Amino acid sequence: DAFAACAQNLSAAATFRTLLLRPPTRILSALLPLLLDGHVETHGAASPGKRRGVAAALRHCCHDVSAHGVLLDDCCAPQFILFALADASDIARLESDDSMALQLPGGTAWHGAPFVDDASEVYGDAKRREPRADVSLFLLEALLCLCGTRRGRTELRRLKAYAVVRDCDYHFAPGRDDRDEGDGGPSEVLVTADDAPEPPPESLTEEELTLKNVAKACADLAAMLLRDEA
Repeated sequence: DAFAACAQNLSAAATFRTLLLRPPTRILSALLPLLLDGHVETHGAASPGKRRGVAAALRHCCHDVSAHGVLLDDCCAPQFILFALADASDIARLESDDSMALQLPGGTAWHGAPFVDDASEVYGDAKRREPRADVSLFLLEALLCLCGTRRGRTELRRLKAYAVVRDCDYHFAPGRDDRDEGDGGPSEVLVTADDAPEPPPESLTEEELTLKNVAKACADLAAMLLRDEA
């Protein structure tokens, strides 16, 4: 946990991000598998502190546009993030292309990503999403950073990221889950997108503020992934 906390803080500096991503070691690549332990309740699984530290370090790296090529091509960062946020029970609801890409095991989105591909086979339909909102927020913000370039958006669309983001939004949003009502309405709408007045931030608890930020990150991601490219 101490190392992950140090990585979280130090990765705000460009020099340390260069160290995390420098070949041939690519230290970040060795840390990313820790993100996949969120639902594992066995001895040796990464603690919430480790997952939070790695997720925060990844977000800092994704903020650096010049590192996107390494993160997309060498580190397979989008696959690690999406796998951490994915839940097999939600994926089972999906249809057509989304289901084929994200299914556990065997989804095409996981192919070619070392460790993620193997994890999809091991966890299969027992896979559950990262349970902590604070860790999930760092991961969603990392996706937002990757959406800052056309190439990043294209890759996330190929990986069917919107379906994972939408179900993550449902999971962390309070209130009713109406995905199975089958009312024939548009499917590409986030559950938290409404016009209800928001309480002032100073009146929110830390957990409520984190959940609010998760909802905002999901909404911002949806807007970027669903928009038409010029």
